Amino acid sequence: MSNNKIIRIWGGLGNQLFQYSYGKFLEEKLKKGVLFNIEWFNQSNKRRFILQDILKFTNETSEKKISLIQKVANYRMENTYKYLSKKNFYLLPETLIGYWQDIFFARYLKINDFKDNFFIQRVKNLEKDYYVLHFRGGDFYKSKDHIVLDTNYYKKSSSYFSDKVIYCISDDQIKLDKLLIDLKLSNTIKLDLNELDAFRLIYNSKGGIASNSTFCWWPIFLSNNKNWVFSKIWLKNKSLFDENLFIKNTLVL
Repeated sequence: MSNNKIIRIWGGLGNQLFQYSYGKFLEEKLKKGVLFNIEWFNQSNKRRFILQDILKFTNETSEKKISLIQKVANYRMENTYKYLSKKNFYLLPETLIGYWQDIFFARYLKINDFKDNFFIQRVKNLEKDYYVLHFRGGDFYKSKDHIVLDTNYYKKSSSYFSDKVIYCISDDQIKLDKLLIDLKLSNTIKLDLNELDAFRLIYNSKGGIASNSTFCWWPIFLSNNKNWVFSKIWLKNKSLFDENLFIKNTLVL
């Protein structure tokens, strides 16, 4: 096996950060050279490779098409490769395709890896002390693996923030409107933000109600504000604990 590894970057910002943190792990812990393959974004109309915009990104990237043989070698092998990685085994293929969603690898991505002014930029005219409700809808409704969290979860969670200003954000504005009508809360303010402003909004908040998305998970993990509620449900068949994504000192319902 080659001492250098190629990691496929694909999906949205949350997934990209997990894939990047896995690369950081390979570099720092296993002393591997890492190249990131970004050819997936040539086929995607909805997602773009965004890490170079927000991180002090120094790794080489490639748009070379990943071969069928390399894809077959990775098919349903992510959990095995995660296990081998954690045990410091070197029996990993040259090309690694996966999501690598695990707090074990996430710890290798630090605030200092982000560009110096990234988290300083803030949405204007916000309350000084605010909380966030994040709702993840969109393609989760059609996903075979993901689940959309129901109104009951948000209703139970909102009881912990009844006296707080809650900014509500989502990738699915129509379904967010319906959720807020069902919740009948008087302390919520809906915002329609771009991806990076929403990420910073969560990071700079005092806490809030998390969705079951990696996009929401990352700014909470990176921040010092753990006054967050998470759903135990993460995927249709796996919990937050099954995926090793529990963040210490947060509340899980």
